[in-house]
Amino acid sequence: MKKWFVLFVVVFGGLWGGERVVASEVERFDVPVDHEWVLTFNEPFAYGGVTVRDADGEPHAVTVKQIGKRRVRVQPIEPYAEQTVYALSVSPSTYSSNGQSVEPYRFVFQTESLPVPEPEPEPVPLPDGTVYLSDYSFVWVHDPDVPASHFHLDGIDPSSGALVGGVTMSALHDYGLPGRVGYTREYVRQLHQHDPLVDQIFNGKYVMRLYDRHYIDTFLYDGAYVHYIYDVHNENRVRTIFWVTVDVENEREFFLTKGDALYEASMGELVWLFANVDREKAGVHRLGRDERLDAVAYAHSVDMIERDYFAHVNLDGKDQNDRVREAGISYYGSASENITKGQQNAIFAHEAFMHSIGHQLTLLEVGYDTMGVGVKLTKGGNPHVTQLYVRLK
Repeated sequence: MKKWFVLFVVVFGGLWGGERVVASEVERFDVPVDHEWVLTFNEPFAYGGVTVRDADGEPHAVTVKQIGKRRVRVQPIEPYAEQTVYALSVSPSTYSSNGQSVEPYRFVFQTESLPVPEPEPEPVPLPDGTVYLSDYSFVWVHDPDVPASHFHLDGIDPSSGALVGGVTMSALHDYGLPGRVGYTREYVRQLHQHDPLVDQIFNGKYVMRLYDRHYIDTFLYDGAYVHYIYDVHNENRVRTIFWVTVDVENEREFFLTKGDALYEASMGELVWLFANVDREKAGVHRLGRDERLDAVAYAHSVDMIERDYFAHVNLDGKDQNDRVREAGISYYGSASENITKGQQNAIFAHEAFMHSIGHQLTLLEVGYDTMGVGVKLTKGGNPHVTQLYVRLK
Protein backbone atom coordinates (compact mmCIF):
# COMPACT_ATOMS: atom_id res chain seq x y z
CA MET A 1 0.00 0.00 0.00
CA LYS A 2 1.38 3.41 -0.93
CA LYS A 3 1.61 5.82 2.02
CA TRP A 4 1.26 9.57 1.43
CA PHE A 5 2.21 11.79 4.29
CA VAL A 6 -0.17 14.73 4.38
CA LEU A 7 1.69 17.88 3.47
CA PHE A 8 0.17 20.04 6.14
CA VAL A 9 0.35 20.53 9.88
CA VAL A 10 -2.69 20.61 12.14
CA VAL A 11 -1.99 23.45 14.56
CA PHE A 12 -3.04 23.85 18.14
CA GLY A 13 -3.82 27.39 19.31
CA GLY A 14 -1.58 27.25 22.36
CA LEU A 15 1.55 27.44 20.21
CA TRP A 16 0.62 30.66 18.45
CA GLY A 17 0.36 33.45 21.03
CA GLY A 18 -2.71 31.83 22.61
CA GLU A 19 -4.83 32.32 19.47
CA ARG A 20 -6.93 29.45 18.05
CA VAL A 21 -5.73 28.89 14.47
CA VAL A 22 -7.58 27.02 11.65
CA ALA A 23 -5.28 24.59 9.81
CA SER A 24 -4.80 25.22 6.11
CA GLU A 25 -7.09 23.21 3.83
CA VAL A 26 -5.37 20.61 1.68
CA GLU A 27 -5.86 20.57 -2.07
CA ARG A 28 -8.00 17.80 -3.59
CA PHE A 29 -6.13 14.62 -4.56
CA ASP A 30 -6.91 11.70 -6.83
CA VAL A 31 -5.82 8.98 -4.43
CA PRO A 32 -5.85 5.17 -4.38
CA VAL A 33 -8.97 3.59 -2.94
CA ASP A 34 -6.97 1.89 -0.17
CA HIS A 35 -4.87 4.95 0.63
CA GLU A 36 -3.92 5.85 4.18
CA TRP A 37 -3.36 9.40 5.40
CA VAL A 38 -0.84 10.45 8.04
CA LEU A 39 -1.70 13.70 9.84
CA THR A 40 1.07 15.59 11.62
CA PHE A 41 0.36 17.93 14.56
CA ASN A 42 2.70 20.73 15.64
CA GLU A 43 2.90 19.52 19.23
CA PRO A 44 2.17 16.34 21.17
CA PHE A 45 -1.52 15.56 21.43
CA ALA A 46 -3.60 13.39 23.73
CA TYR A 47 -6.53 12.34 21.55
CA GLY A 48 -7.48 12.62 17.90
CA GLY A 49 -11.08 12.73 16.72
CA VAL A 50 -11.02 12.02 12.97
CA THR A 51 -13.87 11.07 10.62
CA VAL A 52 -14.24 10.51 6.86
CA ARG A 53 -17.54 11.16 5.07
CA ASP A 54 -18.61 11.17 1.45
CA ALA A 55 -20.24 14.10 -0.32
CA ASP A 56 -23.66 13.04 1.01
CA GLY A 57 -22.42 13.04 4.57
CA GLU A 58 -22.40 9.26 4.90
CA PRO A 59 -19.53 8.07 7.10
CA HIS A 60 -16.87 5.73 5.76
CA ALA A 61 -15.39 3.40 8.37
CA VAL A 62 -11.73 4.10 9.12
CA THR A 63 -9.18 3.14 11.73
CA VAL A 64 -7.40 5.98 13.52
CA LYS A 65 -4.09 5.10 15.11
CA GLN A 66 -1.68 7.41 16.91
CA ILE A 67 1.94 7.19 15.73
CA GLY A 68 4.32 8.53 18.32
CA LYS A 69 3.34 11.80 19.97
CA ARG A 70 2.60 14.06 16.98
CA ARG A 71 1.09 11.95 14.20
CA VAL A 72 -2.03 9.91 13.52
CA ARG A 73 -2.68 7.39 10.73
CA VAL A 74 -6.14 7.24 9.10
CA GLN A 75 -6.78 4.06 7.13
CA PRO A 76 -10.01 2.81 5.49
CA ILE A 77 -11.32 -0.50 6.81
CA GLU A 78 -12.83 -1.20 3.40
CA PRO A 79 -11.55 0.51 0.22
CA TYR A 80 -13.09 3.84 -0.70
CA ALA A 81 -15.41 3.93 -3.69
CA GLU A 82 -13.64 4.90 -6.89
CA GLN A 83 -13.98 8.43 -8.31
CA THR A 84 -15.71 9.63 -5.16
CA VAL A 85 -15.23 12.81 -3.13
CA TYR A 86 -14.59 12.41 0.61
CA ALA A 87 -13.98 14.86 3.42
CA LEU A 88 -11.58 13.99 6.23
CA SER A 89 -12.43 15.99 9.34
CA VAL A 90 -10.46 16.67 12.52
CA SER A 91 -12.92 17.46 15.30
CA PRO A 92 -12.53 19.90 18.25
CA SER A 93 -12.23 16.84 20.49
CA THR A 94 -8.57 16.70 19.44
CA TYR A 95 -6.52 18.17 22.28
CA SER A 96 -2.86 18.89 22.72
CA SER A 97 -1.05 17.67 25.80
CA ASN A 98 -1.43 21.25 27.13
CA GLY A 99 -5.20 21.13 26.79
CA GLN A 100 -5.46 23.23 23.61
CA SER A 101 -8.00 22.13 20.98
CA VAL A 102 -8.06 22.64 17.22
CA GLU A 103 -10.72 24.48 15.32
CA PRO A 104 -13.10 22.22 13.37
CA TYR A 105 -11.15 21.33 10.24
CA ARG A 106 -11.57 19.25 7.10
CA PHE A 107 -9.85 18.59 3.83
CA VAL A 108 -11.26 17.07 0.71
CA PHE A 109 -9.90 14.38 -1.57
CA GLN A 110 -11.15 12.44 -4.54
CA THR A 111 -10.34 8.80 -5.24
CA GLU A 112 -8.89 7.48 -8.45
CA SER A 113 -10.64 5.68 -11.28
CA LEU A 114 -9.85 1.99 -11.19
CA PRO A 115 -8.70 0.38 -14.42
CA VAL A 116 -11.38 -1.52 -16.28
CA PRO A 117 -10.64 -5.23 -15.81
CA GLU A 118 -9.92 -7.25 -18.88
CA PRO A 119 -12.89 -9.41 -19.82
CA GLU A 120 -12.56 -13.09 -18.99
CA PRO A 121 -11.60 -14.99 -22.11
CA GLU A 122 -14.25 -17.20 -23.56
CA PRO A 123 -13.61 -20.82 -22.60
CA VAL A 124 -12.09 -22.82 -25.41
CA PRO A 125 -14.37 -25.74 -26.26
CA LEU A 126 -12.67 -29.09 -25.76
CA PRO A 127 -12.76 -31.65 -28.55
CA ASP A 128 -15.63 -34.11 -28.43
CA GLY A 129 -14.99 -37.10 -26.23
CA THR A 130 -14.63 -38.26 -22.65
CA VAL A 131 -12.53 -36.00 -20.43
CA TYR A 132 -10.21 -37.33 -17.72
CA LEU A 133 -8.06 -35.46 -15.23
CA SER A 134 -4.31 -35.77 -15.65
CA ASP A 135 -1.40 -35.26 -13.27
CA TYR A 136 -0.45 -32.23 -15.36
CA SER A 137 -2.20 -28.91 -16.04
CA PHE A 138 -4.00 -30.38 -19.05
CA VAL A 139 -6.89 -32.83 -19.34
CA TRP A 140 -6.99 -36.08 -21.27
CA VAL A 141 -9.61 -36.29 -24.01
CA HIS A 142 -10.61 -39.67 -25.45
CA ASP A 143 -12.98 -40.40 -28.32
CA PRO A 144 -14.86 -43.53 -27.19
CA ASP A 145 -15.84 -44.30 -30.80
CA VAL A 146 -12.19 -44.85 -31.78
CA PRO A 147 -11.38 -48.59 -31.81
CA ALA A 148 -8.51 -50.04 -29.81
CA SER A 149 -6.48 -50.39 -33.00
CA HIS A 150 -6.37 -46.56 -33.18
CA PHE A 151 -6.35 -45.85 -29.43
CA HIS A 152 -4.87 -42.57 -28.26
CA LEU A 153 -5.48 -39.86 -25.67
CA ASP A 154 -4.97 -36.17 -26.44
CA GLY A 155 -3.60 -33.92 -23.70
CA ILE A 156 -5.49 -30.64 -24.15
CA ASP A 157 -4.76 -27.35 -22.38
CA PRO A 158 -8.28 -26.35 -21.21
CA SER A 159 -7.48 -22.62 -21.35
CA SER A 160 -6.12 -22.52 -24.90
CA GLY A 161 -7.30 -25.75 -26.50
CA ALA A 162 -3.70 -26.52 -27.51
CA LEU A 163 -2.42 -30.07 -27.81
CA VAL A 164 0.36 -30.32 -25.19
CA GLY A 165 0.61 -34.04 -24.55
CA GLY A 166 -0.47 -37.40 -25.84
CA VAL A 167 -0.62 -41.14 -25.33
CA THR A 168 -0.84 -43.64 -28.16
CA MET A 169 -1.04 -47.41 -28.14
CA SER A 170 -1.49 -47.57 -31.90
CA ALA A 171 0.93 -47.64 -34.83
CA LEU A 172 -1.77 -45.77 -36.76
CA HIS A 173 -1.54 -42.68 -34.54
CA ASP A 174 2.01 -41.42 -34.01
CA TYR A 175 1.59 -37.64 -33.33
CA GLY A 176 4.30 -37.06 -35.94
CA LEU A 177 6.98 -38.51 -33.65
CA PRO A 178 9.95 -40.41 -35.09
CA GLY A 179 9.12 -43.66 -33.31
CA ARG A 180 5.93 -45.67 -33.62
CA VAL A 181 4.19 -48.43 -31.72
CA GLY A 182 5.70 -51.70 -32.90
CA TYR A 183 9.18 -50.35 -33.62
CA THR A 184 12.07 -52.09 -31.89
CA ARG A 185 14.04 -50.34 -29.19
CA GLU A 186 17.16 -50.45 -31.33
CA TYR A 187 15.38 -48.75 -34.23
CA VAL A 188 13.85 -46.07 -32.00
CA ARG A 189 17.29 -45.22 -30.66
CA GLN A 190 18.61 -44.94 -34.20
CA LEU A 191 15.79 -42.55 -35.08
CA HIS A 192 16.62 -40.42 -32.01
CA GLN A 193 20.40 -40.69 -32.28
CA HIS A 194 20.76 -36.89 -32.33
CA ASP A 195 18.30 -36.30 -29.47
CA PRO A 196 19.27 -36.42 -25.77
CA LEU A 197 18.39 -39.69 -24.04
CA VAL A 198 17.49 -38.56 -20.52
CA ASP A 199 17.18 -40.44 -17.24
CA GLN A 200 16.19 -37.46 -15.12
CA ILE A 201 14.28 -34.21 -15.59
CA PHE A 202 15.16 -30.96 -13.83
CA ASN A 203 12.42 -28.37 -14.14
CA GLY A 204 13.95 -25.65 -11.96
CA LYS A 205 12.19 -26.85 -8.80
CA TYR A 206 13.15 -30.49 -8.40
CA VAL A 207 15.02 -33.30 -10.11
CA MET A 208 12.72 -36.09 -11.25
CA ARG A 209 14.70 -39.27 -11.62
CA LEU A 210 13.09 -41.50 -14.23
CA TYR A 211 12.58 -45.10 -13.19
CA ASP A 212 12.13 -48.40 -15.05
CA ARG A 213 14.82 -47.55 -17.57
CA HIS A 214 15.10 -51.24 -18.44
CA TYR A 215 11.85 -50.97 -20.41
CA ILE A 216 11.38 -47.20 -20.94
CA ASP A 217 13.43 -44.72 -22.99
CA THR A 218 12.87 -40.97 -22.67
CA PHE A 219 14.12 -38.56 -25.33
CA LEU A 220 14.10 -34.77 -25.42
CA TYR A 221 12.67 -34.13 -28.88
CA ASP A 222 11.32 -30.94 -30.46
CA GLY A 223 10.39 -29.25 -27.17
CA ALA A 224 8.85 -32.34 -25.60
CA TYR A 225 9.76 -35.28 -23.40
CA VAL A 226 8.87 -38.45 -25.30
CA HIS A 227 8.61 -41.71 -23.34
CA TYR A 228 8.80 -44.95 -25.34
CA ILE A 229 7.55 -47.91 -23.31
CA TYR A 230 8.73 -51.28 -24.63
CA ASP A 231 7.19 -54.73 -24.40
CA VAL A 232 9.94 -56.96 -23.02
CA HIS A 233 7.74 -59.96 -23.80
CA ASN A 234 7.61 -59.04 -27.50
CA GLU A 235 11.15 -58.39 -28.73
CA ASN A 236 11.40 -55.03 -26.94
CA ARG A 237 8.98 -53.42 -29.34
CA VAL A 238 7.20 -50.18 -28.50
CA ARG A 239 3.91 -50.83 -26.70
CA THR A 240 3.00 -47.28 -25.73
CA ILE A 241 4.25 -43.76 -26.40
CA PHE A 242 3.60 -40.97 -23.89
CA TRP A 243 4.77 -37.41 -24.55
CA VAL A 244 4.37 -34.02 -22.89
CA THR A 245 5.80 -30.60 -23.76
CA VAL A 246 8.75 -29.30 -21.77
CA ASP A 247 6.76 -26.20 -20.77
CA VAL A 248 3.99 -28.30 -19.27
CA GLU A 249 6.46 -30.59 -17.51
CA ASN A 250 8.16 -27.54 -16.00
CA GLU A 251 4.85 -26.33 -14.54
CA ARG A 252 4.73 -29.24 -12.12
CA GLU A 253 5.26 -28.33 -8.47
CA PHE A 254 6.00 -31.89 -7.41
CA PHE A 255 6.97 -35.18 -9.03
CA LEU A 256 3.82 -36.81 -7.64
CA THR A 257 0.45 -35.08 -7.91
CA LYS A 258 -1.29 -34.38 -4.61
CA GLY A 259 -4.70 -34.96 -6.14
CA ASP A 260 -8.10 -35.14 -4.50
CA ALA A 261 -10.90 -37.73 -4.67
CA LEU A 262 -11.89 -36.55 -8.16
CA TYR A 263 -8.36 -37.13 -9.42
CA GLU A 264 -8.24 -40.57 -7.77
CA ALA A 265 -11.52 -41.52 -9.43
CA SER A 266 -10.30 -40.24 -12.81
CA MET A 267 -7.05 -42.18 -12.47
CA GLY A 268 -9.12 -45.30 -11.74
CA GLU A 269 -11.19 -44.70 -14.87
CA LEU A 270 -8.01 -44.51 -16.96
CA VAL A 271 -6.59 -47.69 -15.43
CA TRP A 272 -9.82 -49.50 -16.38
CA LEU A 273 -9.79 -47.93 -19.87
CA PHE A 274 -6.18 -48.96 -20.58
CA ALA A 275 -6.87 -52.52 -19.43
CA ASN A 276 -9.79 -52.85 -21.83
CA VAL A 277 -7.78 -51.39 -24.71
CA ASP A 278 -5.12 -54.06 -24.26
CA ARG A 279 -7.74 -56.77 -23.85
CA GLU A 280 -9.43 -55.69 -27.08
CA LYS A 281 -6.09 -55.57 -28.91
CA ALA A 282 -5.42 -59.11 -27.66
CA GLY A 283 -8.79 -60.31 -28.94
CA VAL A 284 -10.29 -60.68 -25.46
CA HIS A 285 -13.71 -59.35 -24.43
CA ARG A 286 -13.86 -56.09 -22.51
CA LEU A 287 -14.43 -56.02 -18.76
CA GLY A 288 -17.35 -54.33 -17.09
CA ARG A 289 -17.08 -52.42 -13.82
CA ASP A 290 -18.87 -53.01 -10.57
CA GLU A 291 -19.21 -50.33 -7.89
CA ARG A 292 -19.08 -52.95 -5.14
CA LEU A 293 -15.76 -54.25 -6.46
CA ASP A 294 -14.51 -50.67 -6.79
CA ALA A 295 -15.29 -50.14 -3.11
CA VAL A 296 -13.42 -53.31 -2.07
CA ALA A 297 -10.41 -52.36 -4.21
CA TYR A 298 -10.39 -48.80 -2.87
CA ALA A 299 -10.62 -50.01 0.73
CA HIS A 300 -7.57 -52.23 0.19
CA SER A 301 -5.56 -49.32 -1.26
CA VAL A 302 -6.52 -47.20 1.74
CA ASP A 303 -5.67 -50.01 4.17
CA MET A 304 -2.22 -50.52 2.67
CA ILE A 305 -1.47 -46.82 3.13
CA GLU A 306 -2.90 -46.47 6.62
CA ARG A 307 -1.27 -49.64 7.99
CA ASP A 308 1.93 -49.28 6.00
CA TYR A 309 2.20 -52.53 4.07
CA PHE A 310 2.03 -53.59 0.44
CA ALA A 311 0.66 -57.07 -0.20
CA HIS A 312 -2.39 -59.03 -1.36
CA VAL A 313 -2.77 -60.50 2.12
CA ASN A 314 -3.57 -57.79 4.66
CA LEU A 315 -2.37 -57.59 8.25
CA ASP A 316 -5.45 -59.55 9.35
CA GLY A 317 -4.42 -62.47 7.14
CA LYS A 318 -7.19 -61.89 4.58
CA ASP A 319 -6.66 -61.98 0.82
CA GLN A 320 -8.73 -60.61 -2.06
CA ASN A 321 -11.16 -63.57 -1.98
CA ASP A 322 -11.90 -62.94 1.69
CA ARG A 323 -12.44 -59.24 1.09
CA VAL A 324 -14.73 -59.76 -1.93
CA ARG A 325 -16.83 -62.40 -0.15
CA GLU A 326 -17.15 -60.22 2.96
CA ALA A 327 -18.60 -57.50 0.71
CA GLY A 328 -21.41 -59.92 -0.23
CA ILE A 329 -20.35 -60.27 -3.87
CA SER A 330 -21.07 -63.64 -5.50
CA TYR A 331 -18.67 -64.85 -8.19
CA TYR A 332 -17.40 -67.99 -9.86
CA GLY A 333 -14.03 -69.52 -9.01
CA SER A 334 -11.40 -67.24 -7.51
CA ALA A 335 -10.89 -63.49 -7.56
CA SER A 336 -7.55 -62.12 -8.74
CA GLU A 337 -5.88 -58.89 -7.76
CA ASN A 338 -3.20 -56.62 -9.20
CA ILE A 339 -1.59 -53.94 -7.03
CA THR A 340 1.05 -51.31 -7.68
CA LYS A 341 2.33 -48.16 -6.00
CA GLY A 342 4.75 -45.33 -6.70
CA GLN A 343 3.85 -44.93 -10.38
CA GLN A 344 3.51 -41.30 -11.46
CA ASN A 345 0.14 -41.68 -13.18
CA ALA A 346 -2.33 -44.13 -14.71
CA ILE A 347 -0.18 -44.64 -17.80
CA PHE A 348 2.86 -45.86 -15.90
CA ALA A 349 0.70 -47.86 -13.46
CA HIS A 350 -0.89 -49.76 -16.35
CA GLU A 351 2.45 -50.28 -18.05
CA ALA A 352 3.90 -51.66 -14.81
CA PHE A 353 1.14 -54.29 -14.84
CA MET A 354 1.82 -55.10 -18.49
CA HIS A 355 5.57 -55.34 -17.89
CA SER A 356 5.09 -58.06 -15.26
CA ILE A 357 4.05 -61.26 -17.02
CA GLY A 358 2.01 -62.46 -14.04
CA HIS A 359 0.06 -59.21 -13.79
CA GLN A 360 -0.34 -59.11 -17.57
CA LEU A 361 -1.81 -62.62 -17.66
CA THR A 362 -4.30 -61.60 -14.98
CA LEU A 363 -5.23 -58.45 -16.89
CA LEU A 364 -5.80 -60.39 -20.13
CA GLU A 365 -7.47 -63.44 -18.55
CA VAL A 366 -10.47 -64.53 -20.62
CA GLY A 367 -12.23 -66.07 -17.62
CA TYR A 368 -13.09 -62.75 -15.98
CA ASP A 369 -15.91 -60.41 -16.97
CA THR A 370 -15.75 -57.64 -14.33
CA MET A 371 -13.11 -55.40 -12.82
CA GLY A 372 -13.03 -53.21 -9.76
CA VAL A 373 -10.47 -50.41 -9.45
CA GLY A 374 -9.49 -48.45 -6.37
CA VAL A 375 -6.90 -45.65 -6.35
CA LYS A 376 -5.78 -43.87 -3.21
CA LEU A 377 -2.98 -41.31 -2.93
CA THR A 378 -0.80 -40.86 0.11
CA LYS A 379 -0.41 -37.38 1.57
CA GLY A 380 2.72 -37.08 -0.56
CA GLY A 381 0.83 -38.10 -3.71
CA ASN A 382 2.05 -41.71 -4.03
CA PRO A 383 -0.74 -43.61 -5.85
CA HIS A 384 -1.69 -47.05 -4.55
CA VAL A 385 -3.67 -48.85 -7.27
CA THR A 386 -5.70 -52.01 -6.70
CA GLN A 387 -7.43 -53.97 -9.47
CA LEU A 388 -9.88 -56.80 -8.72
CA TYR A 389 -10.96 -59.36 -11.33
CA VAL A 390 -13.95 -61.70 -10.99
CA ARG A 391 -16.58 -63.51 -13.01
CA LEU A 392 -19.83 -62.44 -11.42
CA LYS A 393 -22.70 -64.82 -10.83
